[in-house]
Amino acid sequence: MPGPPIPIYIAGGRIEATYPVSIIMPGMGLNITVVSYVDRVDFGFTVDPDLVPDPWYFSLGIPLALEELKDAIGIDRATPLRPT
Repeated sequence: MPGPPIPIYIAGGRIEATYPVSIIMPGMGLNITVVSYVDRVDFGFTVDPDLVPDPWYFSLGIPLALEELKDAIGIDRATPLRPT
């Protein structure tokens, strides 16, 4: 889910981070929620521990997939966002 590309404020205080979370339905073992905010992308995992005993296993794949994506598009470091 794309979030705001600029900082947002509540009652004058800047929101520093988001914590993506969702729900799982009966029989659903895993939900991965992804939200961007300013220059970050955050991942949230919600699991049924009876169906997914080791959710950390999935989280370990995120940096690996990011490296694969960077290799596929030909960048070797984070590319800063530029205002349009």
